[in-house]
Amino acid sequence: MQFAVIISNPPYMGSKHFSKELREWSAKNYPMTKGDLYTMFIERCIEITKPLGVCSMLTPQNWMFLSSSEKLRLHILANAPIINMLHLGDGVFGGGAVVNVTAFTLTPGGNKERVGKFLRLVDVPPKDKESTAYWNIRCQAR
Repeated sequence: MQFAVIISNPPYMGSKHFSKELREWSAKNYPMTKGDLYTMFIERCIEITKPLGVCSMLTPQNWMFLSSSEKLRLHILANAPIINMLHLGDGVFGGGAVVNVTAFTLTPGGNKERVGKFLRLVDVPPKDKESTAYWNIRCQAR
């Protein structure tokens, strides 16, 4: 089954916390992204989104930088180009949760030559990330 639109905030759990069964299953079914549940969700999202559909996710930013995620990044570039990405950093979830996140939209089967739109907000104070006025100003500036 495939879907035209997928929106997800997948669970974040590194493989060191997996049960033996989950570790074996992920190694067998998702060898490229087996290191964390959220990276497996990214790979699966690409698989089950219809060609030219959209997959939007909010995930930790780690996959953007870690060498262990290089194959995933290459897979995304080759199979599901990024339409847009907000590099949000920390303070997004409030309540003292410190998870550096990114929100992005992929289009499986999309035009690989298309240049996505990227906005880096990691240096914006958390209180401003929650402000409607701030977002209205940022959107009007684009």
